[in-house]
Amino acid sequence: MGQLPGERRTRVLLVAVVVAYVGGLAGLAAAGLYSPVFKTLVVPALLLVALLSNRLVAFLEDWVVFLAGLVLFDALRAWVYATVNVLELPLYLGYVVRLEQALFGGATLPTRLQAAWLAARPVGVQERLLVLVHASHFVGFLLFGLVLWLCRRPAFARFAAALLLIMYLGLVGYLVVPTVPPWMAADLHVIPPIRRVLDDVYNVTLPSLRRAFDTNPIAAMPSLHAAFPALCALVAFHHFGRWGWLLTAYLGLVSLAVVYLGEHYFLDVVAGVLLSAAVFWLVYRTDLAARLARVRLAQLPQ
Repeated sequence: MGQLPGERRTRVLLVAVVVAYVGGLAGLAAAGLYSPVFKTLVVPALLLVALLSNRLVAFLEDWVVFLAGLVLFDALRAWVYATVNVLELPLYLGYVVRLEQALFGGATLPTRLQAAWLAARPVGVQERLLVLVHASHFVGFLLFGLVLWLCRRPAFARFAAALLLIMYLGLVGYLVVPTVPPWMAADLHVIPPIRRVLDDVYNVTLPSLRRAFDTNPIAAMPSLHAAFPALCALVAFHHFGRWGWLLTAYLGLVSLAVVYLGEHYFLDVVAGVLLSAAVFWLVYRTDLAARLARVRLAQLPQ
C-alpha cells in the first residue's frame, strides 16, 4: 500500500530539513568555523539511521527534546566557565590533591601513571589510542542511546531523562565547586609536571578542534567522562543483561584514559560513577521510574 499524500509531504519536508542541516554544517566548516561542527556532526548520522530504518518521524518525536537539552547543556557548560571568570569565583584544587595523595602514597594517580608509562619519551601509539578513547566520550552515549532506541524504544525516554539529569547535576558541581584538573594544577606548580597529551596529539592545523571539546577547562569534578559510560553500563545490564559487561569494560578504558592523560583525577572518576549510580537508582528504582514509564507508554501510538 502506497503512502498517503500527507505522509509523503511530511517525509519530503523532513528529508529537506536533514539536507539543510547537513548543508549548514558543511557551510560552517567551509568558513573555518569548526567548533560548532564537530559536536553536532553525529546528529546527521543519527538522522540517517532513522531515515534508513523508516523511523524518522518516530526519531524526531523521541529525540528532539533530548538533543535540545544536550545542546543547552553544552552552552551552559561554557556559561559556567565564563561566570566563574567574570565573578572571580574561587577555584578549588587542594581538597582533591590532598585526598588523592593520601590514597596513592604522596602523589596523585595521574602523576604516578605518567611517571611510570610516559616520562620524557615521545607520544606513541598507546597515547594516541587513549586520546581516541577520550574523544569517544562525545559520541559513545549517543550511539548507545541509538541502539537502545532501535531495540527497546519505550526504554529510551527513561535513559534520556537519566542522562540529562546527570548532565545538569554535573553543571551544578562545576559552578559550586569549580575544580582545577591535574594538568592545570601542574601548570600552577601544585603537583609535579604533567604532560597534557591531548595537546600533543590533536592536529595543530585545526586549533578550533581543541576548543570545541574544551569549553570549560575547570570542569573536573565530577567526571562526566566516567559518568556517561557508567550510566550506559547500568542501563545495559538492566535491559540487555550480560552485554552490560562490554560497557563496563569501556568505562574502565575511559577512566584509565582520562586519568593517564591528566584530564581528571581518580577521585573525579569515582564521583562521576557515584553520580550515575545515584541517578540510575532514582530514575530506575523509585516511583519516578514508574511515572516515566507511564508517561512514555501514554505517548506511544496505540
